[in-house]
Amino acid sequence: MSVAVGAALGNVKLGDVTEIVMGQAPPGNECNHNGRGTVFVKAGEFEDRRPTVREWTTKPLKLARVGDVLVCVVGATAGKVNESIDCAIGRSVAAVRPESVRLCSKYLYHFLGTQVMRLRAKSQGLAQGVITREMLQEISIPLPALPKQQWIAEVLDKADALRAKRCAALAQLDSLTQSMFLDMFGDPVANPRKLPVRQMIELVDSARPISYGS
Repeated sequence: MSVAVGAALGNVKLGDVTEIVMGQAPPGNECNHNGRGTVFVKAGEFEDRRPTVREWTTKPLKLARVGDVLVCVVGATAGKVNESIDCAIGRSVAAVRPESVRLCSKYLYHFLGTQVMRLRAKSQGLAQGVITREMLQEISIPLPALPKQQWIAEVLDKADALRAKRCAALAQLDSLTQSMFLDMFGDPVANPRKLPVRQMIELVDSARPISYGS
């Protein structure tokens, strides 16, 4: 289909604007943790945004590259997405490679992030619990003009950055609360200040016994 660069297309099938590379596992004796060869990514290496590097292979069979979007296609994390690095991919991973003149990589990443539960539900309907190439190709994706895609991706990137900062702040606050408790009362297990210890049942209102939610 011939389309002017930047023109809005409405909704299209993902298979019409991407190449989908299904992963393949190299021989086990060609994999290592010593940095020899090509980085090898499986579903277990997926992180919040990009995969962690902890394995390499000297016989890569299927390759992903920067600009692709990686999708976990097997197991409990099926549907999870990461931005790609240059790497080999195992059978639990697919690389979705956008046509750069029609589809912004970061826009594709954020869009596929909205499809996780839908893809996971479809995978659970199959005997092996997998997401197939055809499932990915049939996804309908809104395709505004390329500058609009880039703008949307920038906005969502900023939102992700704010969310990450908020999570980090909450983690620090939780750590601060624990530190304050220890400063005030000491370790409740070791009880170095020899504070009096009572059974909880002795401290609750006997007329209103402890109850549990259903």
